[in-house]
Amino acid sequence: MSINFFDSTYDPYIGYNNNRAIILNMLASKIYRGLSTKTGSAINASIAQINAAHISNGIPKILVILTDGGSADSVI
Repeated sequence: MSINFFDSTYDPYIGYNNNRAIILNMLASKIYRGLSTKTGSAINASIAQINAAHISNGIPKILVILTDGGSADSVI
């Protein structure tokens, strides 16, 4: 599992080994910076990170996107 935050800067959180308590604590402690929403850049950076991880075939690769509003860049 990997969680990435992206507003005006890319802020990756990687390698929590599916430990629910750590993930929930990390999400709860994340400060909302209220900067520009760049969903397209976030998607591209996350996909690049997934591809670089060389995840074995047969393991699902699922990308969930949560956003605070419309994107300031292209999401195509």
